[in-house]
Amino acid sequence: MKKLIALLIIVMVMVTSATVADADDEATEGVDIMIIIDKSDSMNWNDPDTETLEATYQILTLSLGTNNRVGFVVYNDTIIAYQGLQVIETQDDIDEIMEELHDIQISRGTDIGLALQTASRQLEMDSYRVGRTAIIFLSDGWFEFELFNPNRNQDDVMADVEDVVTNVSYPIFTIQYSIGYDHQSPKREWGEQTGGGHFTAGSSDEMIEAVTEVYQAIIEDAGVPVESDEVHEHQLIIPIPHTETERTERVEVTLVGGGLIQGVVLPADHEYITVDIAGSNYIITITDPGQESYTIYYRSFSETPLEYNILTQMVDIPPGSAIPWGMIGIGVSGIIALIVLVLLIVKVMKKQKAKKQYPTFNSMLECYFMEIPTGTKAIPIQSWSASFLAVSKKISLGKLLKNVALRDKMPEAEKIFVSIHDDNVILVDNKAGIQCYKDGKEVMEPQVKLHNSEGLYMVFKKNTIEIELRAKQSSLRYPK
Repeated sequence: MKKLIALLIIVMVMVTSATVADADDEATEGVDIMIIIDKSDSMNWNDPDTETLEATYQILTLSLGTNNRVGFVVYNDTIIAYQGLQVIETQDDIDEIMEELHDIQISRGTDIGLALQTASRQLEMDSYRVGRTAIIFLSDGWFEFELFNPNRNQDDVMADVEDVVTNVSYPIFTIQYSIGYDHQSPKREWGEQTGGGHFTAGSSDEMIEAVTEVYQAIIEDAGVPVESDEVHEHQLIIPIPHTETERTERVEVTLVGGGLIQGVVLPADHEYITVDIAGSNYIITITDPGQESYTIYYRSFSETPLEYNILTQMVDIPPGSAIPWGMIGIGVSGIIALIVLVLLIVKVMKKQKAKKQYPTFNSMLECYFMEIPTGTKAIPIQSWSASFLAVSKKISLGKLLKNVALRDKMPEAEKIFVSIHDDNVILVDNKAGIQCYKDGKEVMEPQVKLHNSEGLYMVFKKNTIEIELRAKQSSLRYPK
């Protein structure tokens, strides 16, 4: 009989030891996180884009596929909603929680004491893991109680706060999000008193940075075993291809983890992005992407970026939905026509301005040519008003004769420049070096001034192409 009792005792000890060992093995992984979320009226203007909910989403995502247990308490001057600790196993778990949180309206006053007491009590009920538990308090920092609840006052609130902060065995991390206002809240002291910390944020990036730092501190304090002492953040840019006839319906990115991934941080606009765990790999799915690319961050214990595979599913664009290149072409043509019209209007305005600027200059430069030795009478082939020359500042004779077929036979005309001056003088700059005559005498200087009734005789091809430029008083007079 004694031998039988001794044998039973040995068996019980072995079973008990095995149970304790299993519990210890389970305790070496995962942490317990209770999130407290402020939904009081002040969040309307301090957190209009609900960055506190984005922070909650990031915490849930970082806990996806781990042995973490996450719960939450939502408060104003009452407790609006709460959930005990649970393991986040799938993306559906995250979506279900976030849908509930987004449906909660911001309203009423603030009771941080009631929020802390509820979170602490819920952790006790869920048998939180000692040394592996933390509270993350997300708010705008406002702490003064407002009398929507007639049964409590500010002293009651602060007494509850003091009771929790003094007696808890786990750290409290406060993240204060506010745009342009820094509440000097006693929450700042909770981190120092409990072994946690206080963080402030005023933008989405700052909020993500604060959440990541808090999560990392909780993991490190809990002594969760990792393959490396340092966590690295990597950027993953996912391109979204498209063609004229096809669009991207779905993109699936498999991030090959190998046990190194600590968490994935999605962009703020993550309505159509999901994350699932497949073994040690993370599968990021983008449905009906509306951007040319998406940037996703992930944290891992690998210093170098991890390998990943991208699977893209394309679908045909319905004929009526294709990009209307024909309409776009018509639109571009219309824009070009409008630009041309504007340029013409500007040119006309310049001419009008020149007429007003030179009201006393009424000379017109006329060009004559004569075929020699036929002895034919000089025939005028082109003329230009003084206002035209004033607008053009300096123009070649070749351009002035652009509508004259003779121009093709005298390429030197491109190097002869004509301009008008304020003193009613036309200046001819002979950079072509052709022979020129004025008043029957050859002109040796490259520049010749022509006053009213004066002319310059230019020989391009002797006895073939000879042209006379002459300044003469115009019959047109512009009003002053």
